[in-house]
Amino acid sequence: MLAGATVEVRALDGRTVVLLNGVEVTNDIRTPEVTELSSVVSTLPAVRERLVADQRRLARKARRETGGVILEGRDIGTVVLPDADMKIYLDADPVERARRRRAEMLESAAPPDVHTIERDLRERDERDRNRKLSPLRAADDAIVVDTTALGFEEQIDWIEKIIREQKGRRAISG
Repeated sequence: MLAGATVEVRALDGRTVVLLNGVEVTNDIRTPEVTELSSVVSTLPAVRERLVADQRRLARKARRETGGVILEGRDIGTVVLPDADMKIYLDADPVERARRRRAEMLESAAPPDVHTIERDLRERDERDRNRKLSPLRAADDAIVVDTTALGFEEQIDWIEKIIREQKGRRAISG
Protein backbone atom coordinates (compact mmCIF):
# COMPACT_ATOMS: atom_id res chain seq x y z
CA MET A 1 0.00 0.00 0.00
CA LEU A 2 2.83 2.40 0.82
CA ALA A 3 4.52 2.04 -2.56
CA GLY A 4 1.49 3.24 -4.51
CA ALA A 5 0.26 5.92 -2.11
CA THR A 6 0.68 9.62 -2.83
CA VAL A 7 0.15 12.29 -0.21
CA GLU A 8 -0.23 15.96 -1.07
CA VAL A 9 -0.99 19.05 0.98
CA ARG A 10 -2.59 21.95 -0.88
CA ALA A 11 -4.26 25.27 -0.29
CA LEU A 12 -7.87 25.11 -1.43
CA ASP A 13 -10.47 27.82 -0.95
CA GLY A 14 -8.46 29.46 1.83
CA ARG A 15 -7.82 26.27 3.79
CA THR A 16 -5.17 23.58 3.82
CA VAL A 17 -6.31 20.18 2.58
CA VAL A 18 -4.68 16.76 2.57
CA LEU A 19 -5.04 14.54 -0.48
CA LEU A 20 -4.38 10.80 -0.48
CA ASN A 21 -4.11 9.39 -3.99
CA GLY A 22 -5.87 12.53 -5.23
CA VAL A 23 -8.83 12.21 -2.82
CA GLU A 24 -9.34 14.80 -0.09
CA VAL A 25 -9.04 13.16 3.35
CA THR A 26 -8.57 16.26 5.51
CA ASN A 27 -11.47 15.53 7.85
CA ASP A 28 -11.17 11.75 7.63
CA ILE A 29 -7.66 11.72 9.09
CA ARG A 30 -8.87 13.62 12.17
CA THR A 31 -11.43 11.04 13.31
CA PRO A 32 -10.85 9.25 16.63
CA GLU A 33 -10.54 5.91 14.84
CA VAL A 34 -7.83 7.14 12.49
CA THR A 35 -6.04 8.98 15.30
CA GLU A 36 -5.93 5.80 17.39
CA LEU A 37 -4.88 3.53 14.53
CA SER A 38 -2.23 5.97 13.28
CA SER A 39 -0.43 5.67 16.60
CA VAL A 40 -0.33 1.88 16.20
CA VAL A 41 0.52 1.75 12.48
CA SER A 42 3.20 4.44 12.76
CA THR A 43 5.32 2.14 14.93
CA LEU A 44 6.03 0.00 11.85
CA PRO A 45 9.50 0.85 10.50
CA ALA A 46 8.40 0.97 6.84
CA VAL A 47 5.51 3.29 7.67
CA ARG A 48 7.69 5.50 9.87
CA GLU A 49 10.35 5.79 7.15
CA ARG A 50 7.78 6.71 4.51
CA LEU A 51 6.01 9.22 6.75
CA VAL A 52 9.23 11.02 7.63
CA ALA A 53 10.30 11.15 3.96
CA ASP A 54 6.87 12.50 2.92
CA GLN A 55 6.80 15.09 5.70
CA ARG A 56 10.29 16.32 4.79
CA ARG A 57 9.33 16.51 1.11
CA LEU A 58 6.15 18.44 1.91
CA ALA A 59 8.06 20.82 4.21
CA ARG A 60 10.72 21.53 1.55
CA LYS A 61 8.04 22.18 -1.07
CA ALA A 62 6.07 24.51 1.22
CA ARG A 63 9.21 26.38 2.20
CA ARG A 64 10.20 26.87 -1.46
CA GLU A 65 6.73 28.07 -2.39
CA THR A 66 5.98 30.29 0.60
CA GLY A 67 9.31 31.03 2.28
CA GLY A 68 8.35 29.19 5.46
CA VAL A 69 6.38 26.34 6.87
CA ILE A 70 4.71 25.41 10.15
CA LEU A 71 4.25 21.71 10.84
CA GLU A 72 2.62 19.98 13.75
CA GLY A 73 3.15 16.45 14.90
CA ARG A 74 4.54 14.30 17.63
CA ASP A 75 8.06 13.98 16.20
CA ILE A 76 8.44 16.97 13.89
CA GLY A 77 11.09 18.74 16.02
CA THR A 78 13.02 15.62 17.00
CA VAL A 79 12.99 13.46 13.86
CA VAL A 80 11.32 15.04 10.84
CA LEU A 81 12.91 18.51 11.01
CA PRO A 82 15.52 18.39 13.78
CA ASP A 83 17.25 21.46 12.28
CA ALA A 84 14.10 23.60 12.15
CA ASP A 85 14.60 27.29 12.84
CA MET A 86 12.14 27.16 15.70
CA LYS A 87 10.44 24.41 17.70
CA ILE A 88 7.48 24.92 19.98
CA TYR A 89 6.23 21.94 21.95
CA LEU A 90 2.66 22.35 23.15
CA ASP A 91 1.55 20.23 26.06
CA ALA A 92 -1.49 20.06 28.34
CA ASP A 93 -2.78 17.96 31.17
CA PRO A 94 -4.47 14.78 29.82
CA VAL A 95 -7.74 15.68 31.56
CA GLU A 96 -7.85 19.02 29.73
CA ARG A 97 -6.82 17.42 26.44
CA ALA A 98 -9.66 14.91 26.83
CA ARG A 99 -12.14 17.71 27.54
CA ARG A 100 -11.00 19.56 24.40
CA ARG A 101 -11.15 16.42 22.27
CA ARG A 102 -14.69 15.66 23.45
CA ALA A 103 -15.75 19.22 22.65
CA GLU A 104 -14.46 18.67 19.09
CA MET A 105 -16.38 15.40 18.89
CA LEU A 106 -19.75 16.72 20.09
CA GLU A 107 -20.91 17.01 16.51
CA SER A 108 -20.44 13.28 15.94
CA ALA A 109 -23.34 10.90 16.38
CA ALA A 110 -22.22 9.35 19.67
CA PRO A 111 -19.18 11.05 21.21
CA PRO A 112 -17.48 8.93 23.87
CA ASP A 113 -17.46 10.12 27.45
CA VAL A 114 -14.54 12.26 28.58
CA HIS A 115 -13.08 9.46 30.76
CA THR A 116 -12.84 7.11 27.78
CA ILE A 117 -11.16 9.82 25.74
CA GLU A 118 -8.71 10.56 28.56
CA ARG A 119 -7.84 6.86 28.91
CA ASP A 120 -7.28 6.58 25.15
CA LEU A 121 -5.08 9.72 25.12
CA ARG A 122 -2.97 8.41 27.99
CA GLU A 123 -2.57 5.02 26.27
CA ARG A 124 -1.56 6.69 23.00
CA ASP A 125 0.92 8.97 24.78
CA GLU A 126 2.45 6.00 26.58
CA ARG A 127 2.68 3.97 23.37
CA ASP A 128 4.19 6.91 21.48
CA ARG A 129 6.69 7.77 24.25
CA ASN A 130 7.94 4.20 24.34
CA ARG A 131 8.06 3.34 20.65
CA LYS A 132 11.48 2.51 19.34
CA LEU A 133 11.31 4.77 16.28
CA SER A 134 10.52 8.46 16.68
CA PRO A 135 9.37 8.44 20.31
CA LEU A 136 7.20 11.27 21.57
CA ARG A 137 9.30 13.86 23.37
CA ALA A 138 10.09 17.54 23.22
CA ALA A 139 13.25 18.40 21.30
CA ASP A 140 16.08 19.56 23.55
CA ASP A 141 15.95 23.02 21.94
CA ALA A 142 12.14 23.31 21.86
CA ILE A 143 10.25 26.00 23.69
CA VAL A 144 7.74 24.10 25.83
CA VAL A 145 4.35 25.72 26.44
CA ASP A 146 1.88 24.21 28.89
CA THR A 147 -1.50 25.08 27.39
CA THR A 148 -3.62 23.46 30.11
CA ALA A 149 -4.99 26.79 31.39
CA LEU A 150 -5.01 28.55 28.03
CA GLY A 151 -7.96 28.91 25.68
CA PHE A 152 -7.47 28.59 21.93
CA GLU A 153 -6.96 32.30 21.31
CA GLU A 154 -4.55 32.54 24.24
CA GLN A 155 -2.52 29.69 22.77
CA ILE A 156 -2.33 31.52 19.44
CA ASP A 157 -1.26 34.70 21.25
CA TRP A 158 1.53 32.81 23.08
CA ILE A 159 2.80 31.21 19.88
CA GLU A 160 2.77 34.53 18.03
CA LYS A 161 4.64 36.16 20.94
CA ILE A 162 7.28 33.41 20.91
CA ILE A 163 7.74 33.71 17.14
CA ARG A 164 8.11 37.52 17.34
CA GLU A 165 10.64 37.21 20.19
CA GLN A 166 12.66 34.57 18.37
CA LYS A 167 12.67 36.58 15.12
CA GLY A 168 13.84 39.61 17.10
CA ARG A 169 16.69 37.64 18.68
CA ARG A 170 17.83 36.33 15.29
CA ALA A 171 17.76 39.83 13.80
CA ILE A 172 19.92 41.17 16.64
CA SER A 173 22.42 38.29 16.65
CA GLY A 174 22.89 37.74 12.98
